[in-house]
Amino acid sequence: AGAQITVAAGDSISLTITNKQRKATLTITKNVVNHEIGTSDANDFSFSINGDTAIPFLAGDGEMTGQNVLLVNPGAYTITEPVVSGYAQTLVGCSPTFTSSSTATCTITNSDIPTGQGAITVVKNVLSDNNGDAEAGDFDLFIGATSTASGVAQFLDPGAYSVSEAELPSGYTQIGVSCTNGETTTTDGSVTLGEQEAWVCTITNDDLPGTLHV
Repeated sequence: AGAQITVAAGDSISLTITNKQRKATLTITKNVVNHEIGTSDANDFSFSINGDTAIPFLAGDGEMTGQNVLLVNPGAYTITEPVVSGYAQTLVGCSPTFTSSSTATCTITNSDIPTGQGAITVVKNVLSDNNGDAEAGDFDLFIGATSTASGVAQFLDPGAYSVSEAELPSGYTQIGVSCTNGETTTTDGSVTLGEQEAWVCTITNDDLPGTLHV
């Protein structure tokens, strides 16, 4: 679209052209699975975007599902969920980066924890503000000596565990580890896992700026 302007000899005009960036679409889906002793449904869960205030899920197809569709500005986002006692978290696609008009879906599945066990989910948060291109799958994550994938809940016997990573992609450094069960938070990767207890550990990495040698 445009406009025609007639300029007479000797005239002086000023033009202002305003462009508005198109928003992206973020869909956050909730699934609740009760295998054994759980009684919660989707209404008992909420989510947070980039650490902001928790948002309740809207009703989906049945009481065990929920879905929220949000318009967001282009940029990088991390979707997390407050820990709900007795439920493990598995997160898929919950660290999207948007351009104008793009779309992404984050799916959070909560499963009740089997009797006699607890659960730990390790989440990889990658910051690439210096043109780095690493993704969560490029990092090797561990619970003790056992490898795990980002966002996937692991059911474990109660006890002491340590969450870590190895073989960082070139140009990245670790800037923080935070583990929480909703009441207690540790920042050294240590978890004391109790029966029916769920922990979520987030390991954050940032790409390093380049170095100019003259």
